[in-house]
Amino acid sequence: MNDDTFQNAVALPFFPTIVWRQEVVPERAAALNRDLLASIERILTPRPKIAAGTGWQTEQSLHEHPDFQPLVALIHLAAESALNFLKARHAGIVITGCWANINPPDARHRAHTHPNNYLSGVYYVKTPAGSESITFTDPRVQKVVIEPSFEESTAMNSTIVNLDVVAGSLILFPSWLQHDVGRNKSKDERVSIAFNLMFKGYAETMSPPTWQGSVPVS
Repeated sequence: MNDDTFQNAVALPFFPTIVWRQEVVPERAAALNRDLLASIERILTPRPKIAAGTGWQTEQSLHEHPDFQPLVALIHLAAESALNFLKARHAGIVITGCWANINPPDARHRAHTHPNNYLSGVYYVKTPAGSESITFTDPRVQKVVIEPSFEESTAMNSTIVNLDVVAGSLILFPSWLQHDVGRNKSKDERVSIAFNLMFKGYAETMSPPTWQGSVPVS
């Protein structure tokens, strides 16, 4: 078949799954992370006992704590940017939960989602070498029914994506997107702060039908 058989041949990436990655400038991240680590350490002292291979998680109310307001401001800024990218109409977005994850060596977070929210995310406070990634899994569970071998792994053919992060990385993703965090291979603790976001007044402003009926009800 000749190369001139087709015209206007394009690959159209319909229905994409978007993950937003943003980096706080290093100088600001260093100061922020120093303060966050100090606050988390105060909350954790004394540390409860945990099982091997697990870590500590705080209650989900950090966004209400004064020490975490600088991070809250960054989260809202990142969320507004993501919603603007999507051109989403909304009456504001609120943090519904925010908690710290402290993973000692060998600890991990198994695959999970964050139900009943629109966006979720994680901010990285401390990422020692050997603990600097988060893994996202293709939500199309039937894709692996027939899967050829590929010459190269790309964003268009991968079913698992390992996203590298550093201290100061802020990652946003759809709350339904399955993700996990691999075993902490370092000799130090990995510290992150996870959060969920939902539309303000969702039931009142967004749940009602978006279409208009043709027959009025008197």
